[in-house]
Amino acid sequence: MNLKRLSVNPLKKKQQIVAFALVICFTISAVSSASSVCGNAEPIANLIFKTNGGGVRPDYGLYIAQYLRAIGIELEVKVDDGLIFPFVIPTWDFDLTIASLSNLQGDPDPIRSNFVDSVQIHWVTPDILKLGFGYNAFQDSPYYNEHKDLIHRGVFEENISARKIIYNRWQQLVMEKIVPILPFFVNHEYRATWSNLIGFQSSWGLVDSLPYMIYNGMHEGQESQDELRIASSNWREMNPFEISLEPDKELLDLITEPIISLDNKYLPTRNGVVEDWERLEDDHYVFKLRENIYWNPSYNTAERNVSSDLLDPTSTPLMIGLKDEMSNGTNQRVTAKDAVFSLLLYSTEYVNERADEFLWIKDIKVDNNDPLSFHLYFHDYDPRTEEVEIFIPFWQTLNKPLLPEFYFNSSSLEISNTITGIEYIGINQSITETNSWGSYFYSPFGSGKYMLDYYIRNSVTVLRSSPYWFGIGVIDGKNYTMNIDSVVIRVIPDISAELAEFKAGKLDFIRMNYFPDERIEMDSDIRYTIYEDYGEKAIFLLYNTERPFIGAEDNEIWIQKDGKNFTKAVAVRKAMNYAIDRSEMNEVIHDNDYIIFDSTIPNYLEEWYHDDIIKYDYDDKKAAEWLEAAGYFTPYATSYPFGLLAINVFLLTSTLLVFQKRMRKRKK
Repeated sequence: MNLKRLSVNPLKKKQQIVAFALVICFTISAVSSASSVCGNAEPIANLIFKTNGGGVRPDYGLYIAQYLRAIGIELEVKVDDGLIFPFVIPTWDFDLTIASLSNLQGDPDPIRSNFVDSVQIHWVTPDILKLGFGYNAFQDSPYYNEHKDLIHRGVFEENISARKIIYNRWQQLVMEKIVPILPFFVNHEYRATWSNLIGFQSSWGLVDSLPYMIYNGMHEGQESQDELRIASSNWREMNPFEISLEPDKELLDLITEPIISLDNKYLPTRNGVVEDWERLEDDHYVFKLRENIYWNPSYNTAERNVSSDLLDPTSTPLMIGLKDEMSNGTNQRVTAKDAVFSLLLYSTEYVNERADEFLWIKDIKVDNNDPLSFHLYFHDYDPRTEEVEIFIPFWQTLNKPLLPEFYFNSSSLEISNTITGIEYIGINQSITETNSWGSYFYSPFGSGKYMLDYYIRNSVTVLRSSPYWFGIGVIDGKNYTMNIDSVVIRVIPDISAELAEFKAGKLDFIRMNYFPDERIEMDSDIRYTIYEDYGEKAIFLLYNTERPFIGAEDNEIWIQKDGKNFTKAVAVRKAMNYAIDRSEMNEVIHDNDYIIFDSTIPNYLEEWYHDDIIKYDYDDKKAAEWLEAAGYFTPYATSYPFGLLAINVFLLTSTLLVFQKRMRKRKK
């Protein structure tokens, strides 16, 4: 085949070179002009993001700063290691922060669901913080009255369906018209067991599952089918009035029973100590305790160790209460007097720092004719109305450890008062300093499934199943005896070491939140069973709506543009919400292992979460639109100003046309 060399006209080649050079020149000019415009532009606003160190909160701040810079907002990230979260920053020198809600126990009640865990909000509390979702939150919003009315109606609406409708409206109102937050993430909760351990029901948790758990054979490294070996950090003390850390709470839950048991959706169940109840009047309930429940022996375990004899009330020392009484497992019956006394203690401010959780109790007393029944009376929320409105989430506040009256009460005739003024005798302000109370905090006993055998600080805690437990499983209400005789809790502070011990068979149960690669590998290994549930921690970006630009006086300036009828501050907060890419943050920071949610109520409260709601998915165009609707120019919204682009295109086109005309003349 003959190949013919192609020739190029020298003149045409020069024309192409010149044209190409002109294109490059105009492109450089355009980029230079755009750079000049963007580089010299002042930020729309300078804001402050404040958080504490540790964890990923500073990482959140850095990503948010990057996203906001793209729409012309500069964000300074400040880390203060002195701050304690999830408590809201005590000073007001910030615009944005990270806040969290946790352990709402199945009820979204926005009065109590505040970002400040130590402040339980109730309708009679006048000094409610403005940050968070409390009753008096959003006072600077034009929708404050509507917000407050919906909360008022929701908290006291007894019909579940009607209550859901009210809370759905409230969620939509807050997220569409008030916009104080951008919901971020809810964590996953992962647990792993060896596959020979059957009966664990993850949605109910370990304590409620234990009566149903049994080993089906032995796994490698296992020494006994009679014990469950887990790991935890050190517990501090078993003070039921101050417990806040998970190791303390889980240990006390193994030893005690709650006054009212809740199911896996945090609704009351009749399968616990209280087996029935009835509403006699609008503000009056009566509760009936189960028969033949006894307090476990009041063992003094302070001096016990691995070499001690088996627990035996005839030989193991017993602690004596303030009335010189003790329990041997068969002599102290659980009655309504214990439930009433426990609630009186929980309602007393100098005993319980969170006594204001019980502001709804008007009165409480043991039934005159039945020692297993007690009566509970409610304050009427609004006496101006004909109907009596009671505090509906009271069920969750009754899910507290039942305490032995014979041990904690004294024979003193001194009168004490609860936070609402209910009088009772036997307790004074110094009683928590007595030897009996102090001993209980380190050698607790209750009417629960297990008894404390011994503990070695920084090493191990050992519990033995109680032969005195009343034997009713909370999950189905049937009779059970414990298949697992002992629970061994080893102190392993390092989570990597804990995982190594689990894989070696020295632990039977482990939380797997921090090992995604190992978890995926184990999930395909028949030796293990992986359980996955929603966690109970919701993370939010929180706006300080009293600050300029994102709030303050702009909360009252209305804008009406392109169908947008909002205040200027709300438009800005909407723009910022759209500018933040939560999906990317979840991918980079959490390996896509967290769940993005979109409302004021986290989606782990499945019964109450409203998904059909406005969602602020990442959209830089919407972010720019909302900023412009608020009256702000977004210099970083496009990479090149349209006006300059049009001018350069016009010049380039004109130049090429001139060259083309000249070339035609030369050809002629």
